[in-house]
Amino acid sequence: MPRPSPLLFVVTAFLLFTSLSVLVIVPSNKPESVANTGKDGFSTLYSEYNAAIILRYSELERLDPKNTVLVLTSVSSLDSNGLKYVADYLAKGGTVVMWADNTTEEFPSLLNLTVTVYNGTLLDEVSKHGTRFEPVVFSRPLNVTVVLEKPRPIESWGPGGECILYSSPFSYIDLNGNGFYDPGEPMDSFCVGVAFRYLNGTVFIIPSSNIFVNNLFSLNKDFLDEIRGGREVVIDQTAQSRDLLEYLRLAASTRGYNSFILVLLLGTLLAGGVFVVRQRF
Repeated sequence: MPRPSPLLFVVTAFLLFTSLSVLVIVPSNKPESVANTGKDGFSTLYSEYNAAIILRYSELERLDPKNTVLVLTSVSSLDSNGLKYVADYLAKGGTVVMWADNTTEEFPSLLNLTVTVYNGTLLDEVSKHGTRFEPVVFSRPLNVTVVLEKPRPIESWGPGGECILYSSPFSYIDLNGNGFYDPGEPMDSFCVGVAFRYLNGTVFIIPSSNIFVNNLFSLNKDFLDEIRGGREVVIDQTAQSRDLLEYLRLAASTRGYNSFILVLLLGTLLAGGVFVVRQRF
């Protein structure tokens, strides 16, 4: 059997190497990724605080809970094993900030916390940032304003909880989802964020789209600063890192690796693979 041309291997290796280089180095488009520089990314949050990241929940064990604040971004994918690490982090005095677009029932209930939200989006024609879909709310305990994206007002919460975010008296609940106020829809100042004590830690729960993405970060930085009180920010990237290419981007941009060094390593591995394959012909 004739041996394949060495040129074919070289060209193939070059094309694969170039493709990997481009995929790893270009910015991410995954929401809430610290490698994403777009409006729904976390690159500003990451760079502003020189934050740490976790790619697995087991990494919480190496953190000092009393000197860190965990921004939890993947509540919907938090399994029982991950919850165990989060609960242990809280029990040791950690602080967790989380949000969810829906009822936020799963995560709080697993920690024996109770939060019930209205079945409708809170809109505000007066106290808003740009549009009624981004109401400006106020934190009385922290004395800061926060811009939320389509929040769901909280109807009630269980023992140990305290409301920390309130909407303006002109806000209303869009019950039928048409994006406008209709006669009969509730209009009042509603709770849109609560804080719970959990053993020695604190959980902040905000039923809204994420509030620290790039296009909202500057508006909500004061809120996070009040929560963290000088402590280190840690960003949950477990969901994002389940994608291989995203994992490589995160490794290149946040773990102290130079992107070109990482690509060189990939290229070396690729060349080694080509060499092994070639030896078999």
